[in-house]
Amino acid sequence: MLADIEAIILNTAGVRSHAARRTLVDVLKAPRSLGAYLLLRELRGTLNASLPSLPPEEQVLTEDLVTRISAALSPDYR
Repeated sequence: MLADIEAIILNTAGVRSHAARRTLVDVLKAPRSLGAYLLLRELRGTLNASLPSLPPEEQVLTEDLVTRISAALSPDYR
């Protein structure tokens, strides 16, 4: 299941909406499991690394996802 969520958040197929990707960040945050936490950390790094190669509109949306992931990874892991 985590692999599917990862593919959707990274939008590997290029067909996922930004809203769906944001929602899945919340889905990963909810269980408070180590696997989900580690995946969120990995996703944040991957998305940050992709920013320079994205068109401006996608950069803004991806920055929003990174911010949402960072909030999910806050010290108390809300």
